[in-house]
This record gives sequence, structure tokens and C-alpha cells, in this order.
Amino acid sequence: MASAHTLPLARDRALRMGFFDVKDPGASGTISWVLSDYVICQVVTAAAESRALEAATSYAVGTKCVVIFKTDGGDLTITGADVSVVLQNAGDIVEFVVTTSGSTHAWRIASDSRAEAEAFGAVQVAIPFELFRVHDAYNVPLPVVAADDDDLELLTPAIGTDATAISATVSNASVTKEAIVSAIVPANYRAGSPISIVIPWTRPDAATTSASLDLTAWRQAAPTVDVNSTALVDINAAASGTATFVLTPTDIVPNEIILLNLLVAIVDGTTSLQTLTKVSWSYTV
Repeated sequence: MASAHTLPLARDRALRMGFFDVKDPGASGTISWVLSDYVICQVVTAAAESRALEAATSYAVGTKCVVIFKTDGGDLTITGADVSVVLQNAGDIVEFVVTTSGSTHAWRIASDSRAEAEAFGAVQVAIPFELFRVHDAYNVPLPVVAADDDDLELLTPAIGTDATAISATVSNASVTKEAIVSAIVPANYRAGSPISIVIPWTRPDAATTSASLDLTAWRQAAPTVDVNSTALVDINAAASGTATFVLTPTDIVPNEIILLNLLVAIVDGTTSLQTLTKVSWSYTV
């Protein structure tokens, strides 16, 4: 799926391929034109609106119409006698083509950025453990073992035997252990689209009372606003699980820095060990 930032490029490429601009007819209007087999229509909505395609019989087989959802003020429904789509996000692009079945002309969808995104699906990009730092001493890497202080630990693996992880080791204490990382939003993230931080966890040694995982996420461009919208997650009730922290995507853009702060709060009367086996961005491209 294209983002709003890529729309000028998409239009420029189409123009170079011989397409011509046609005017957006406005709410409930019909997209129509003459004297061209290849056209682009950039649509702007102020609310949920519709556009109709001119009857396919008016055009030759192979005629193409590319609709670019330029500004999303509400969902855009595009209908014809034989086709209908609903665009929900600025940057959606659908290409219609006139085909024939016997002697009857009909509109068909030649390409659809939404379907391409769905086919590619959600991706996860891991944030390497070695980038995490001590939360109140950013110049210091995570310690290997810090049983009852307030730092999460970097669990060093036995090569060829164990996997690395971020761990929280506690012995008869109530403590919140933390770690931070300046994480870069992946370059292929679509600005403003859903994005999460996904953290699988295991519980090798349960806490006697409780253990929870929380996240704060601070955009470098707005360092006083926590963009995490998900409450803390219980990581003590089951042997393993996955915590998904949904970020508020407003204003998040590719390649910006977001300071992630992991917090594991444990209340334990003997010994306990919780591990975070991976930390990843999750989003759809």
C-alpha cells in the first residue's frame, strides 16, 4: 500500500507512462473523460463519499483508469456496473481496466495497493538485544546479572546451546527492573498506519506473588508524550506468551527515533526469573 508521501511519485510515474489527469468529479460524481485510453484521477474526500465509473461500454478494451486516494476525509466507495471497492486510507491506489466477455465490456481491477499490502501481510523487525542500555545510565550496556537492583539483564547464551534474551532475575524482593533503547522506526513503515512493539516472553521461574511487563514509548520529536496505548501485561500467570503494545501512530514516520523503555515489575518471596525472548516492531507494509 502506498503512503500519502509516495503519491506524487506514483502520479509522476503514471504521467511518464502516457496517462493523463482527469478532474475529481466530487462527492457522488462520475469519473469520465474523452480522447484518452489511460487516465489518473486523484480523489479528495471531506466525509464518507462515493464516486462512480462511467459505463465500460463507453471505452475501448484495454482502457485504464487509475484512482489515487489523495486525501482521506472519509471512506471512498468507487462503483461501476460490475465492480465496487472501498478505499479507507490516503495513499490507496486502484487501477481499473476495461475487459470484454463476449461482446460485453466490463470494468475489472488490474491492481490494488490494498490487496498487495494484505498479500505481503504484517512484518516484524527485531530490535537487537545488544542495543538496550541501562535506563538511568544510557552510556552503560545492560549488566549480565543484576539480581535485585533496578536493571534488566542481558542473558548471555552458551553458544550452540542457549538463546540470548533480556532477563529479570529477582531473589525475595519487590522491584521494577528496566531497560531502554533508542529504536529506529523501519524505513518501509507507512507513516500513520498501525504499528506495535511485540515481545514474546517466558517464565522459567515464577514469582511467588506477581510479575508484569510494561512499555513506555517516547518519540524523539515529542519526548514528553508516551505513545504506547496498551496496559501492562501479566507475565507470571502462564509459562509463556506474547505481549503486544500498540503505539498511537499519529505523527510516527519512517526512520524516526522512539525511545522504548521496558519495565518488568516483580513481587517475589523466594527466587524468580522472567525472560523476554525478542523485541520487535510489528506493522504492515
